[in-house]
Amino acid sequence: MRYLGLTIVLAGLALFTLTVMPEAQGQGTTYPVRMNVFSDPGFHAQDIDMPPNITLKLSAFGINDIVEAPPPFVDVVGDLGPVDPFTGVQAFAGESSGTVTGIPGVDVELTLVINHHNGEIGGFYRMGTGGELPGGQAIEYRIKGKEATATPVTVTPSPTSTSAATPTPTPTATPGPRSRTLLSTSWPIRRTSSPRSRCPPTSR
Repeated sequence: MRYLGLTIVLAGLALFTLTVMPEAQGQGTTYPVRMNVFSDPGFHAQDIDMPPNITLKLSAFGINDIVEAPPPFVDVVGDLGPVDPFTGVQAFAGESSGTVTGIPGVDVELTLVINHHNGEIGGFYRMGTGGELPGGQAIEYRIKGKEATATPVTVTPSPTSTSAATPTPTPTATPGPRSRTLLSTSWPIRRTSSPRSRCPPTSR
């Protein structure tokens, strides 16, 4: 399984790491769910005879993700969005068509919301959205369940320092002995002395 990690950083300190588990490509996850009739203005529930408890299998391929279940459920191809790194929520939406109560080409729609924090799944499933069922009215089921092997989100605290950071001393250069430069000349140096001034003797 692939993991998506997010580290929350505030004022230069790592507070915690949030890890959520999105759907692995090509690997199916099963969700035992309950299918309750939410809306049935055309009275199709008895003819369709959808079991109240079914198992959905969600397989992600990066494109054309699919949700499968035994008949009378019609498999749905759609798009599984990314996992929200803060809420751990992931959404699926898709539509397909198939045979329902012997009627071919019946359009169906499926919307799902998956919570990776607790593995719960919920959504709605509509059959006959294009008016293919008798009377032209669709039936809608409400979906609610939980992942068969849910892996909750993990929060890993990161160590934080309560004391102020100790500054790293900056190395200083140690002065070495000063080098002296001797000036030499090729000509003799004349020393000029000023004559001393003599003061006349003071008479007593």
